[in-house]
Amino acid sequence: MIVSAESLGAEVRRARRAQFLTQAQLAARAGVGRRLVVSLEAGHPRAELGKTLQVMSALGLRLDVLAAPFTVVDTETGPVAFRTVSRTSGRPIFVPTRLWSLGVERATATVTLPRRVYWSGGAATFNLADPNDRELAYRILLTEGGPGDIVSFVDGGRLAQMWDTALLPPDVRQAWQPAVDQWRRATAVGAA
Repeated sequence: MIVSAESLGAEVRRARRAQFLTQAQLAARAGVGRRLVVSLEAGHPRAELGKTLQVMSALGLRLDVLAAPFTVVDTETGPVAFRTVSRTSGRPIFVPTRLWSLGVERATATVTLPRRVYWSGGAATFNLADPNDRELAYRILLTEGGPGDIVSFVDGGRLAQMWDTALLPPDVRQAWQPAVDQWRRATAVGAA
């Protein structure tokens, strides 16, 4: 499955080599410059889409767009749809279309994360009122939790507050960024 510029480049390289073509031969067949083929195979994300499709067509490859499946979970502030996103490691994460509020009591409770989420051993209990505990619990939940786990323990407002300084894997941060941005826009409008 192609999920990044790097995985697309690897697939183009694999197909080119399977057809015993040089980069120059592929470029000539596709009607593009050799530099584009080199860039594309190296996984550079700025390759022009039209030319990328020409290269793929010259190799007999096609691009199929599949919608990620959604899981809908009820929260106190209404239903939230989660899509499944493959991380660069190949493991899935669940990303919401919007954030939600838990309410002060739940958002600041002391919680024990399920073993399926916090599987590395040690104490799985976190005081969500403590910023350091909350950041660690949220990092674990965003990288390991399912939709039900995430909506049970993560509060949108608190996540948005800590977002800029939270230590999160880059691919997780990128996937969740639109939901955080939407929350921030909505709360800024509500405060104005």
